[in-house]
This record gives sequence, structure tokens and C-alpha cells, in this order.
Amino acid sequence: MLLSAERRGELRVLGITTVAGNTSVKNATRNTRRLLATYGRLDVPVYAGAHCFLLSGTDDPPYQYHGENGLGNARFEEPLPAVKQRPEHAVTALSRLASEHKGELTVVALGPLTNIALAARMDQEFMTNINDIYLMGGNYTGQTYACLHL
Repeated sequence: MLLSAERRGELRVLGITTVAGNTSVKNATRNTRRLLATYGRLDVPVYAGAHCFLLSGTDDPPYQYHGENGLGNARFEEPLPAVKQRPEHAVTALSRLASEHKGELTVVALGPLTNIALAARMDQEFMTNINDIYLMGGNYTGQTYACLHL
């Protein structure tokens, strides 16, 4: 979706952040790198983010809705593609990019909002520095939730 919108000139992808959700952040990061390599986009930076939910406290939650590898257990040749994971944490990268592109950055959230919530808590100007946020829905299980005061 992101790369298609970029190809049509609707946006420019500055980076992709990953987060634990339906699979571990490690799987999400590996799968993002594979997808970018498939599209020939070795230039898009990938930043690994939060490895657990804000309230559960467990590292890499065992939610494997899409198989052990997060992609329905599809098999891939190793080694991983040449797309490199950047050493900067996703939350720091989000804050930095929002500051560097004040009022111009659009965040497209296709997974849990943990990285965005942490960036908003870490950087008081984060939310005012971004232009738009587009969300891809989510899930509510009736367990616990938190209110983020901005």
C-alpha cells in the first residue's frame, strides 16, 4: 500500500517502523525487509520499535496469528535481503523525522500504535510536528486499555 502510493507520487516513504503485534517485532522487521527487497526498495530505512505492548509488559507477545514467522509460515531463502535494519530505535526515528519535517510528515499506522504513543510521550512536540496520522483500525478485547493524554 505504502509503496503503491509512493509510486503514484502521492507520498514519499521516509522510513518504515516495526512493532510487536500479530507477531514479534523481530519477525515484523525481518518481514518488512523481505517485502522491501521484493519491491526493489533497498533505499527505504527500516527501524525496529517496541517489542511489547504498553500494558502487558511481556516481551515479544506470543500472538502468532499469522504463523511462527508472521507470514503464514511461508518459507524464504536465507540470508536476509540487503535492506538493512537501522540501529536507531523506531520511536527515536519517528520523533526525529517529525522534527526534521515539521508540519509535513504523514504517519501511516498499519499495526499497533505503541511506537506512536511512546514518541508522543517522549517528545512533547511530536504530535504538533506531524501533519496527519492514518490508522488501519485495530482490535479491542475488553481486557485493559490506556488513555494517552497529549
